[in-house]
Amino acid sequence: MKKQMAIPAGCFALISVAVLLIPFSGSGETGLQRGMGYAVGVLFWAGLIGGIAVYVIMNRKYRAFLADSPGRNRIPGVFRFFRNRAAVVVDCVMIISLLCVIAGAAWQSLGTAADLIFLFLLVTSVYLHVLVNGNLFAYILDTGKTEEKEKRKDEEEKEIQ
Repeated sequence: MKKQMAIPAGCFALISVAVLLIPFSGSGETGLQRGMGYAVGVLFWAGLIGGIAVYVIMNRKYRAFLADSPGRNRIPGVFRFFRNRAAVVVDCVMIISLLCVIAGAAWQSLGTAADLIFLFLLVTSVYLHVLVNGNLFAYILDTGKTEEKEKRKDEEEKEIQ
């Protein structure tokens, strides 16, 4: 994943960590459980608000470039699948983890640890799916490819001289 998308992805990963901590939180039987309950809430909201804020800021930063982008698509990233290599990996993980979460809920045979792991993977992959299938990520990928081509061309010209 490109460096620019690491910050919103990290913020959204906090939400997945909050999902993992839910079993350790409680309604207040002990001080530790109460503290974990607050930590889950803080991680969830900090991740959600932080991820959305960073993504909106990045979208505004690249807005002019995105409008002129020839391959720009009006369909939101949430409705597109398998748009690039990163999206193929994320979308496959999302589909597999969704099937495992459904199977675990239907048959209750996977166990609590496996259910939590698949729920963690599902939540993480849903947020990453939206990021890597969106226009912003496509623009960043295209920009990186263009810069690489220009760099190679410059190196070849230097070798010829």
